[in-house]
Amino acid sequence: MKKKVVLVILFVILLLTSVNVYAARGGKYTFEEGNLKLTVPSNYVIFTRDTTSKDADIKKYEIDIEQLQKLYEEKNIYANLITDKNSEILVVIYQDSSSRDIPNLTEYLKKYPDEFDKIKSGSVIKDFEKAGFQVSSMTLYKNSSYYYLHFEGYNSISKNYAEMYITTINGKFVGFSTIPLEDTKITSAQKTALKNFVDKDVSFYDVQPLPVKRYSNSDSPFEAALIGGATALFFSIAGGIIAFIKRKANSVHIPKETAIEKLEAIDQDISQNLDNNYKTIIKEALALDINFQITNIEHSNFTLGNKEKMYDEWILLNNEGMSKDDVKKGYFLLNYFIETEAGKSAKIAEKLLEVNKLNHYSDNREKRDIIKLANSYNDFNPLTFIEEYSFNKKNIKNEFIDWQKTLDSQLTGEVLKESFKYLDYFTEAEEMETAESIANRIIKLCAEPKELYNKAISLYSYEPLKEEGYKSLSKATDDFLIWQDLKDTDLSIKDIQIGYLLLYYFYKEGYLSLSKKTSVKLIRIMESRSDIVVKENIATDNNIVSNSTLAFATEPQADSAEITETADDIKGDKGHIFCRKCGSMLLGDSVFCNKCGTKIL
Repeated sequence: MKKKVVLVILFVILLLTSVNVYAARGGKYTFEEGNLKLTVPSNYVIFTRDTTSKDADIKKYEIDIEQLQKLYEEKNIYANLITDKNSEILVVIYQDSSSRDIPNLTEYLKKYPDEFDKIKSGSVIKDFEKAGFQVSSMTLYKNSSYYYLHFEGYNSISKNYAEMYITTINGKFVGFSTIPLEDTKITSAQKTALKNFVDKDVSFYDVQPLPVKRYSNSDSPFEAALIGGATALFFSIAGGIIAFIKRKANSVHIPKETAIEKLEAIDQDISQNLDNNYKTIIKEALALDINFQITNIEHSNFTLGNKEKMYDEWILLNNEGMSKDDVKKGYFLLNYFIETEAGKSAKIAEKLLEVNKLNHYSDNREKRDIIKLANSYNDFNPLTFIEEYSFNKKNIKNEFIDWQKTLDSQLTGEVLKESFKYLDYFTEAEEMETAESIANRIIKLCAEPKELYNKAISLYSYEPLKEEGYKSLSKATDDFLIWQDLKDTDLSIKDIQIGYLLLYYFYKEGYLSLSKKTSVKLIRIMESRSDIVVKENIATDNNIVSNSTLAFATEPQADSAEITETADDIKGDKGHIFCRKCGSMLLGDSVFCNKCGTKIL
């Protein structure tokens, strides 16, 4: 019954270990581990454990050599051969107790010719099926030199067909298989190529004879244990090999230059035919993009299926009220946004989609602004990379700005982008959340009711923030001045209100510390007035914050005197202090804020 064990073990190994990679063409190769010599025809490209990152095919197809070497080591793979016609042959060498127990399959079956028929008539087929293997053919193949166990079958778990020849040499399994690159049946040409390879191009050296040993039929418990081990091996291989096939299959076959050409053609097709088949076009572009964008997706649980679903939903949500140009550029921007850092981007993209769903019955302005806002944020923007699309940083920035300008929105693209420049600085401050968390909060902020915007007014001044001792003050000042310059020339009152709201929101959430003066001023303004206009004045004293003064468009109210008091007036009683997080007034000797619990420094 050892033969049955051999069948199961080798079938498991070879059925699941197809990897599509490339290296040198043809030649003679020796693999000492299996006492194996291969004469590879010139029409095959071969990749082995000795192939380096300098290999022309490795560079051509942008293969991660370290990842493949690790994979080969873990999965007992020693060579992978492939032709330009996509006929693949995989070489596996593996050893365990069952292979050592029947170290020379050829001599064993010559000595015990009836053993194969006994196994075939037994329960081995059912054992394979329990492990997920549907064996359509199991025969004993003999060529002029060796005996092989020949299988044809289908892996119902990984969804691929396979054909293989397996033997044992010096206590090790040596197997050769062909597995289609797509989920299709094996062609007659592929079968012929594998058989010719086994017959003409495979030889073994220093083969040890079968040891003098008595074999019996009383070892079924041992056999059952090995079948269980084979099943466990199947699952361990499926986790790495099959995932690798799904990630790398397309990228191996489409060089980067060709992919870019096809992607550009799809881009053109989007512009011309969006109304009729935009969904199909974008899904084709998505599939093509996976060819060279897949590097870190495995760490994010962000599978191809999830991506396709997200794209379907994103297109569905945004196809109304958006021009062809909006969708075209939105595809590239959102696609890059998803791919930058897989784990982080998946979370943000899912949040983005969630907000889009919530706003599905709102006006399109909200949805588009949220997409644009998330993409404009420094850590998640498309401005730092999109080499795959032949866009440099300058070009994609111009594309992005043009796209923002096309949006019909009270929340203009320029305002949101520049507000982010200002707020981005604060990600460098201590006790700040990550950029990812901030981006999530801003997405949430943009989904708040419009009435919140009516409580915002002009940003009072940057000068008070100097008191907080922020690092890289010059950088923050520069970013703020950019925003201020825009405010002075292009921004409407509504735009200015939005910028102020962003500052207020971060302060209230505890992600921004302000001085006592500024925090009290900020809170009183936000809680007391809604209809405010801005009058610009020139500061007369560099030490006094007076970039702006506030005038109320409505009639004066009872507490207007408090609202318009100068910065020097807002100090609180000498016996009191203010919480740096929530702004609450506290007794001078307070250790913790009695409202939010923050420790008083």
